[in-house]
Amino acid sequence: MRHELRSTVTGVQHIIEKVKELEGAIYGSTGFLGKMLTEKLLRSCPDISMIYLIIRSQKDKCPENRLDEMLENPVSIIFHIAANMKFYEKIKIATIENIDATATILKLAKHMPNLKSFIHVSTIYSNCHIKHIEERLYSYPINYKYLIMFARNLPENIFEEKISKIVSQWPNTYTFTKAIAESLFKNESGNLPIGIFRPAIIISSASEPLVGWIDNIYGPSGFVRSLLLGVARFIHCNGNHKANIVPVDFTANALIASAWDVHNQHGLTKLVSLLDRRPPKEPLLRSPLTVCEQRNDTPRV
Repeated sequence: MRHELRSTVTGVQHIIEKVKELEGAIYGSTGFLGKMLTEKLLRSCPDISMIYLIIRSQKDKCPENRLDEMLENPVSIIFHIAANMKFYEKIKIATIENIDATATILKLAKHMPNLKSFIHVSTIYSNCHIKHIEERLYSYPINYKYLIMFARNLPENIFEEKISKIVSQWPNTYTFTKAIAESLFKNESGNLPIGIFRPAIIISSASEPLVGWIDNIYGPSGFVRSLLLGVARFIHCNGNHKANIVPVDFTANALIASAWDVHNQHGLTKLVSLLDRRPPKEPLLRSPLTVCEQRNDTPRV
């Protein structure tokens, strides 16, 4: 494990040394992964000239003024991490925040002539309704344009009634809207240098900026906390199943590596999956990075 961590850090360090005098924008910088990515860039990329953290209004600047300021400067990299992660959010709200907002950011990116890489963070569960998930982009039974139109113009109850049968193929509105957002990215990106990044369940850090850092009790952290506090004494699990979990610092490193790779291979739609592929008897977590997907849907690993 130590050797593997050193190899991972060395590889990412080689990449970030090339990220000099670039400007980046992070959508979702106040979230768990966004904080880690921002910290990593600030600590490891001292020559990066500017990082725009796209958040809500400031006291002295409205969102419009902050947007104008960003467009006046040559943004080179976009990390789109922001999302409504509530599993059972109302479909209208989830569509507006996870699909329509993504379309808006894509339009914004097309006005950035110096853009070298645009990474959209999805989830490894976006296609969990399929029994065997491949590292490629899928087609879906409803067009994202109709979803956006319905969300903008229909009342919530009518919207839900129209698409309830389609949404029911996914376990929740979060995974459904993330899947449709991938389709939007594929079809609306034009010639932008884009990549779609599918992380597994993100947990506390393995080593950076310190061992075990986390700022929430979501996912595995929640039930581990209940065990540590003695609230729960046991949890029913299937030992034959592998947990799709990955440390947040591995994820941030992989995001940086993905941005670099997309820039180097501009012209391809890059699809990145980050997940635990630990053999059953191996006690330590491994998180390899695999990259595939060309425009013609022919895998390249």
